[in-house]
Amino acid sequence: MTATANGIGRWRIASITIRRFRGVAGEHTFAFDGRSSMLHGNNGVGKSTVALALQWILYGRFPDGILQNNLFERFLAPVGQKGKGYSGEVIFTRGDETLTVHRDTGEFSITHGQECFKDKEAEVKRDGLLGIDMDTFVRAVLLQQSRIRSLLLDEPKERNKAIDRLLGMDVIEHLVDIVKPKDFENAAKERRQQIDAERREHELKEKLLGEQLEQAQATARSLKFLNKDLNPTGLEARYRALSNDLVALGATYKVEVQHLPACKDASQVQAVKNAFASAARAIRMESDLKKRAVPLDVRIATFTSLLTRWQAALNTRDDARQALGRLTATHGERPVIEGESAAAALKAKEIRDELKAVDRLRQLLDDAGEVVRGTDPKSCPVCEQSLPPGLNLPSRLSERVSTLASAEATTLKAKLQGVEGRLAELDQKLAGLSSAEKELTLAQKALDPLVRDAVEALGGAGIAENKVQARLEEALAKDEKEKEQLSTALKAMEDALDALALREGAIREGLVPVIRKREEIAAHEAELRNLSAHHAKSALAVDRLQSLATQFTAIRSALLETKQELATDLLEKAGPRARDLYRRLVSQPVFDTLDVQAQPKAGKVDYVFAVRTGDNTASARDARLVLSDGQLTATALALFFGLAESASHDLDLLFVDDPTQNLDLPSKEAMAGVVAEVALKRQVIVATQDEDFVSFLTNDGFADESVVHHLTGWDGNPKVDSQVPK
Repeated sequence: MTATANGIGRWRIASITIRRFRGVAGEHTFAFDGRSSMLHGNNGVGKSTVALALQWILYGRFPDGILQNNLFERFLAPVGQKGKGYSGEVIFTRGDETLTVHRDTGEFSITHGQECFKDKEAEVKRDGLLGIDMDTFVRAVLLQQSRIRSLLLDEPKERNKAIDRLLGMDVIEHLVDIVKPKDFENAAKERRQQIDAERREHELKEKLLGEQLEQAQATARSLKFLNKDLNPTGLEARYRALSNDLVALGATYKVEVQHLPACKDASQVQAVKNAFASAARAIRMESDLKKRAVPLDVRIATFTSLLTRWQAALNTRDDARQALGRLTATHGERPVIEGESAAAALKAKEIRDELKAVDRLRQLLDDAGEVVRGTDPKSCPVCEQSLPPGLNLPSRLSERVSTLASAEATTLKAKLQGVEGRLAELDQKLAGLSSAEKELTLAQKALDPLVRDAVEALGGAGIAENKVQARLEEALAKDEKEKEQLSTALKAMEDALDALALREGAIREGLVPVIRKREEIAAHEAELRNLSAHHAKSALAVDRLQSLATQFTAIRSALLETKQELATDLLEKAGPRARDLYRRLVSQPVFDTLDVQAQPKAGKVDYVFAVRTGDNTASARDARLVLSDGQLTATALALFFGLAESASHDLDLLFVDDPTQNLDLPSKEAMAGVVAEVALKRQVIVATQDEDFVSFLTNDGFADESVVHHLTGWDGNPKVDSQVPK
C-alpha cells in the first residue's frame, strides 16, 4: 500500500500549477495532495512539462549540460508561441504547514504561513526550509534519463563525469579542474626564461652598440673630424661654420640666403639639411650667372635651330634647281619642246582627216557595189558616165573597196601612231619640266620665312639670301664663346656649392651617427636600469607564482582527498540499497553484485563501475563490458535510487521521469515493484508513457492510494483524466 500522509517533518507536494509554459498554453493545476502519483499517457501530451515546471519554479534554471539555460523566451514559452508570460506555483505541505513557491518571468517569491519573501531573500528561505540546493535536488529528487545516460557510454572519462553528477561531485571536480598548480609552475618558468632572454638581449645590444660607436667614430675621423667635434657642441659649431660660408657664397653671386637654423642635437639635423638644400637651390636658380645663362641658352638654341633649318631648306632648293637643269639639258628648253608638240599635234590632225576621207570613199564605193550587184549597168552609178564594154563594175568596185580598206588605211594608221607616240613623248617631257619647276618654286618659298626669322633673331632690317648663313654662324659663334666663358663661372659656382654639400653630407654621415649612437647608448643604459628594476619585481612575482603553485598543489590534493572521502561515504551509504536494487532490477545470473567505488588515481579520482560474482573480487568486471544497454540502464537506476534514499534533506519526494527506457519486461516489472516499495516511505511521482509499466504499477498496488493523472491528449493544453483515491 502507498503512503497517504505527509512524512513527519518533511515536505511533500500538494499541487503544481503551470501557466503558459511549454506544453500548457493556458493554465493547469496538477493536484497531488501529498500523495504518491502517476502521470501517464502517450509521448507529446505534456508529462515532461510537469518535471520541467517543478525544476524551473523552484530554481529558475536547469542543470548545466542537460538543458539550455538561455533563450528562455523560446524554450519556456508554450509550444508554437512566443512570449514571457510563463509562470507557476508549487504548493508544499508539512503537517499543518504550507509553503507556496511562485515564479514568473520577473519575480520569485515564497509564502510560508503568514510570511512572504521575494527574490534573493526568497531563495535563501527556500533552501533553508527544504534543506536542499539545486544540485542536490537534481541528483537526489528529480530523476531524468539524461542524468544517467552517460553511464552507458564506452568512454570512461564520460562515465566518471556521469557518476560525479549522480554523487554531486561535479562541483568539486570543477574546482579540481580550475586549481592547476602546473599552470603557475609553467608561468613561473616562462617568466624566468623571459627575464634571462631579456638580459641576454640587452647584453647583445650593448655589445652591438659599442661596436657601432667605434665604427662611427672611425668614419668620423676619416672625414677629418676631431674628438672635440664628436659631441652636440661640435655639431653646432660645424653647422654654424657651414652656414656662414653658405651665406658668403650667396653674396658672391648676388643671392641673399638666410643662415641655417641652429643645430644643437641630432634631432634637428633633418631641418638643417632641408634648409641647406633650399639655400643651395636658391643660389643655383637665382644667381646673376643663372640669369645671364638662361636667355643666352635660348639664343644659342634659336640660332642652332635656324641654321639647321636654313641649311636643310637651302639644300632642298639647290637640289630642285639642279634637277631642273638636268632635265633641260636632256630634253631641251620648254619653248622648243612646246613647238615640237604643237607641230606633232597638227600633223596628227591631218592624218586623222585623211583617214576620215578614205573611210567616206570606201563607204561610197561600198554603197555603189550594193546598187549594181546582180545587174549589168551601162553607166557609173556614181558619176553617171558610160562604162567601157565588158567592164565588170561590181567586181571592180569590190577590188577598190578592198584596196582602200587595207593598203591606204594601214599606211595612214601607221603614220598616225608614229605621230601620237612622238606627241606622248613630248608631253611627258613637259610634265617632267613642270614637276621640277614646281619643286623649285616650293623650295624657294620655304626659304622666305626662314629669312624673316633670321632677320628677327639677328635684330637686323634685312639680309640678302646669300648672307643669311654667314650672319647666323657669326652670331652663334659669338654666343657660344660667351656661353663658354659663362660656363666656366657657373662651374666655379657649382664647385663651391658641391664643396659645401660635401661638408654638409660629411657632418650628417660622419659626425651625426656618432652623436646618435651615443644617444642610443645612453638610452640603452637608462632602459637597462629600468629593466633591472622590473626584473627585480618580476623575480618577486616568480617567487609568488611558485608559492601559489605549492599552495595550489596542496589545495588540489585536499580537494581530491575530500572528493575521495565524500564519494566513498556516499557510495558506502547507498551501496547496500543499490546492490539490492541491482539484483532485483537486473537479475544477472553470473555477475549478481554491483560494486561502485571511488579510487584515487594519478592526481584524480576514478570510479570503478563494476559487477562481480558474490564476494569474489577477482571476478569483478567493468559493467559496460558485460551488461547490455538495458541492464546498464537498470544498474544506473539502482544506483540513483540508492543515492536518493540515502540523501539527507527536508523534501520527502522522489520525482521519476520515464524510468523504463531500454528496460525489458522483467526489468519493468521489477522497477514497478521498486517504485511501489519506495512509495511506502515517501512521496513518489512517476511519469511514464509505458503502459506495460503502468499495468505493473497497478498490479503492485501503487495506484490504489495514489493520485493518477492520465494524459489522454494534447491540443495546446494537456487533456487530463485525474483520479484521486477516497
